[in-house]
Amino acid sequence: METRNLQPSYVLRGFKFQFRTEGPEAPGFGTLENQIALVYTRGSGREEQASPLVVCFVAEPGRTLEGTENRPGIAVDLGIPGASAVYHDGLWMFTGPDGDRYWAPNAHSVTVNAPGGTYALRAPRDVGADELVKVARSLPELVSS
Repeated sequence: METRNLQPSYVLRGFKFQFRTEGPEAPGFGTLENQIALVYTRGSGREEQASPLVVCFVAEPGRTLEGTENRPGIAVDLGIPGASAVYHDGLWMFTGPDGDRYWAPNAHSVTVNAPGGTYALRAPRDVGADELVKVARSLPELVSS
């Protein structure tokens, strides 16, 4: 697995790093083996852990963040050469075993495509979109490319 440094230099106020996870269990790009996710929470309680900031990476450009499939987003200019980004104002939620789903506004995300892979950040909606973009702009691999 990659040893890529994903620790953003800017982290949302009140969020602290909790753990790193890799492979299919990482909450990011489905069941891909080569993905990494960093999870930040506001505390250790169940409620705080249910609304984390998640920073994901997969070494494949052009991937889609799970939960945003087939949903148009809003282009975001990160000001980073070679990187394109899109903002989604929610995520798909499934309502049952029959596969029905609805667009839920309880989280939002920024997905960044760069030559070295796809980065994604997801946060609860009480975090401003501008703050989420600041985190994306601070990812060391993007800033140093």
